[in-house]
Amino acid sequence: MRNRIGKKRPDLPWIEQEEDPEFMEYIRQFPLTKRPQIIETLSKHPQINQYQFKNRKYASDFLNQYKG
Repeated sequence: MRNRIGKKRPDLPWIEQEEDPEFMEYIRQFPLTKRPQIIETLSKHPQINQYQFKNRKYASDFLNQYKG
């Protein structure tokens, strides 16, 4: 995240000026707090296909298969 500070990004309407400690804590805690909730919710819907990608390239390659 530090390499994004002060740089314009196409996905944000503002330029980050400093690191947000609250957001950074959310990111650090995500695997312990949110991930288990997501996994539990998904387990209740086995009819939904789930995919896990090792990196962005795998995800992009997967999605590019379905471009029309």
